[in-house]
Amino acid sequence: MALKRMKRFPGIDENSKDNIIEVQEDPNGRFFEAPDELIDLQNINIVGTTVDTVRPMFSGKLKEQPINNIINCIENRGEFLSQWVYAQWHVSKVGRSSGFTYKLQNNEIGVIVLIKSQYKAIDKIATHVKIELSPQFIQSRTPKQITSEMRTISSWLLEEPEPAGVHVHMAVDVQGWQPSEDFESLFVTRARTKRVFDGIANVEFEGLSSVAMVYGQRETFMYGKASALQACIYRKDIEIVKRDKQDYMHELWSVLSDGLFDSEKPVWRVELRFHHSVIQEIGIHLEQDFLEFESVVPYLTDIWRYGMNRNRLMYNRQYLDPFWQLLDEDCEFYVPAKQIQLKRVKKKGGECIIRNCSIFLGNMITLYARRGDDGSKLWDDLYNMDIYDDLIESYEERGKDIKHLYDDIIRGVKLRKLIGKAA
Repeated sequence: MALKRMKRFPGIDENSKDNIIEVQEDPNGRFFEAPDELIDLQNINIVGTTVDTVRPMFSGKLKEQPINNIINCIENRGEFLSQWVYAQWHVSKVGRSSGFTYKLQNNEIGVIVLIKSQYKAIDKIATHVKIELSPQFIQSRTPKQITSEMRTISSWLLEEPEPAGVHVHMAVDVQGWQPSEDFESLFVTRARTKRVFDGIANVEFEGLSSVAMVYGQRETFMYGKASALQACIYRKDIEIVKRDKQDYMHELWSVLSDGLFDSEKPVWRVELRFHHSVIQEIGIHLEQDFLEFESVVPYLTDIWRYGMNRNRLMYNRQYLDPFWQLLDEDCEFYVPAKQIQLKRVKKKGGECIIRNCSIFLGNMITLYARRGDDGSKLWDDLYNMDIYDDLIESYEERGKDIKHLYDDIIRGVKLRKLIGKAA
């Protein structure tokens, strides 16, 4: 069933509510026409639309001098290292879960550098550098400046560095909204597993499997993989207290909302975290080089909408929730949307992938037919599987689309029940 969006209208008085058909539609209106009611979102205040995290990576061979300086500092139980890029760093080793060996950190600037891949020898060419940039660093620089400074860091550490991809986290902060009691049942996502946790104070995001999580008193909802596309909805005003970032974030929210931010009200954040592999696959579809942040920026709003479509809050089985529609349609990152349909494109596997997808789909149709399904349950379950995009891609390779996939599922179940293996 096709996803429906609600019509939007400007301010509506009591006299107009009964004659809504006479009111001019407005794509920026805050009144949404649901099937059985008018929903007023005028009290929702978007206090921030920001790129929260950028993590560029670079490959190359490590330079002897800087890596030896880092190793010697650690072996001599030193904590600080003075270098010409950003003056001074705190030096430490990091755990194996990070995939790297050493860490340079300068919180005054807002930069963390992970160095020396654990999967390649120190004298081999590999992705030996991964940089994490703080919101403060990102907000105080243009995309061009960010990319330039990242190249400077990579040139300091690597011989002939090459960009190897970039993680991007985008966030929208709002006041005047909070998740309803049935939020979890109305949230549609591709995440395969759902888990609920209460009372968790800290969590390591990197390396998590495909999960949906709720932390302490419904303060955080997380869906999806850290190694793919992850959606996180959480109380940002609580998180900044734990990180001692209140002054910075309050000032930023006040500026971005033209002074409408209310420090006494909760702030909920909707954040989409795109792994570098997802960014690169979208770039392949667009025939663009998405290995550095500056090259991704012109498409960030469209990428946001791509993520919002794959992790979405529903009003009912047919209609997108008006709050989700508002964030999807109104929020922009650096530039307006280009209004293009995005998809992820992996390296082509030729007829082999098409054949394997066909075998998988045929087996699933047989299994669900035996269970008495008419095809609708299989359709819903396929949407939540990681293989869904591969199925769509295999159909597009044959000049078909999503409707053909749906029709084939319904037809296949009927055939198996009437004359096939499920009969």
